[in-house]
Amino acid sequence: MKKINNISAENIALNFVEKRILENSYRGMHFSQHNRFSFEDTQTILEIIDRIAPNKSLIKIRTTDLSKRPSNYEDEIDYAKMCDEIKLKIKKGTQDALRKNIFVDFHRMGLIERYDKNKNKLLPFKKGNTLFVSLGDIGYNLIKEKNILQKYFIFTKSVRKILGGVIDIILNIIGDKNANIKNISIYEYMFFISAIDYSNKFPFSISLNKAKEYIINFKLLTFSQRKAFIEKLKFSLKPQKFEGNKNNKRDFHNWKNDAQQCLNLLGCTPYFEYDGKEILYLKTSEYSISNYIKPKRSLIEKTKYFNKHNLKKEPGFELHHIVPLSWAENVEHFKILDIWKNLIYIDGYSHGLITANNNRNIILEFNNIDINLKDGVNSIVELKNKKNVLYDYQLKEVLLNYNKQIVEGF
Repeated sequence: MKKINNISAENIALNFVEKRILENSYRGMHFSQHNRFSFEDTQTILEIIDRIAPNKSLIKIRTTDLSKRPSNYEDEIDYAKMCDEIKLKIKKGTQDALRKNIFVDFHRMGLIERYDKNKNKLLPFKKGNTLFVSLGDIGYNLIKEKNILQKYFIFTKSVRKILGGVIDIILNIIGDKNANIKNISIYEYMFFISAIDYSNKFPFSISLNKAKEYIINFKLLTFSQRKAFIEKLKFSLKPQKFEGNKNNKRDFHNWKNDAQQCLNLLGCTPYFEYDGKEILYLKTSEYSISNYIKPKRSLIEKTKYFNKHNLKKEPGFELHHIVPLSWAENVEHFKILDIWKNLIYIDGYSHGLITANNNRNIILEFNNIDINLKDGVNSIVELKNKKNVLYDYQLKEVLLNYNKQIVEGF
């Protein structure tokens, strides 16, 4: 592949992207199908499913493409009617598209359940032959909730299931006053945020702090420089320009599609505003949905943590919500989580281990003066006092009791 970065040879962000695209895994994590469904589309689909298969009952779907078998069997008629109604309401959703694309994402989001021929539940992220579907708990709660803002919080729970720790990563990046990153462009998501991976699954895996550094350097470029670099990538990363199988090819359009789907989903949460094309913003109390005020992260609670623990900011350490903000299902939950008693000051590497486990390490445990953060299954992040975590041991019981309350409450 010819050299692409002749725009600004010293810019570390552009040099990183150039090295990244040399790897066959250049696109990073693939979270979602190339669907474009809004919050409103999602609610419409779920309501139609509930009307045809009420109270989370099962509905049989077709398993053969329409091109191979145009007609439906008798026990697939309800599914066909459901698809027709969905397509009429949202202008998309053929029988094949729902089964092969939208239902895959909805299952991973916890909005629906999928079942095999014996009506056994299938695992969301594993392949299996689906013969039946039903509403899932999150999908059912979403359509039954009357408060519009609460609906958005419930939908956030489903987004978190499919995007892992991405919500909290971007909340951290835009909420970092020292970094002063006020928004995230689709290209910053593509190039840098999608490369955050502490498990080193990809040769180009980077940390959260390194992503911030690259984003800052990318934003330092002039508009013309960024535009020229992106246009060069578009021109160079076309499948027809590469030999070999699909793994050896590069496709800028598909890479961008992945990013657009992720930003589209993030824009449906109470935390972010997406302009539909390029930029993701953090919502503040200035923004509203149907006149409901949005919560924003409290600087007061962060300050309280340092005061209560008698600490000063230290390089390499980050304040971390033990139970992440994205777990909130309503404003009340958000306020319960965004409090100093749910914060812990840990080093960047440990923060990365938690991120790599999709922020599941929410159970606080003390080992003498050290701390363990557990996910209740098999992951334990060990935090050595004064090395990986900074806190006041005299507040041990306060932290433990509060963690127990909110973990049991969620």
